[in-house]
Amino acid sequence: MPTTKQRRRLLVGGGLTVVLVLAALAWVAISINPVRQYNQTVRRISQKLSDLDQRRPADVSPLVWRESVSWGGTAFVNIGFSESHTPYAEMLHFEHDLDERLAQPVDLGFFEWLWTRLGETGPHGADYVARHKSNWDELVQANRNIGHPRR
Repeated sequence: MPTTKQRRRLLVGGGLTVVLVLAALAWVAISINPVRQYNQTVRRISQKLSDLDQRRPADVSPLVWRESVSWGGTAFVNIGFSESHTPYAEMLHFEHDLDERLAQPVDLGFFEWLWTRLGETGPHGADYVARHKSNWDELVQANRNIGHPRR
């Protein structure tokens, strides 16, 4: 049977262990929350861009629209990969601007807007757009009339 002194030592040691474990869990929760918020924002924006599949205007070929949605979504994910690529505050600002733009009718001009706005998210966005937008431009030009007879 443990003595009173030994029981006190066990209680203090056990209590200290519980406090340390709780402090460690709090630290982990505080550290993870901003990452979680950022990732939730990225997922929300990605879904909004993906939903554009359903908003193809009649005067745009399915191929060009599908590729434009794909290129736009890929550009966003690469630019918004992490907070070191695009700060959280800028990501929220981008989402606000996107929501305003999506409240209007969309056409291929939307993707011109998207590429321009992605380039304004910061240095990483500007660099990505400078390196990749021309690929989308070429794709649109090469396939603009596919699925639509010349008039």
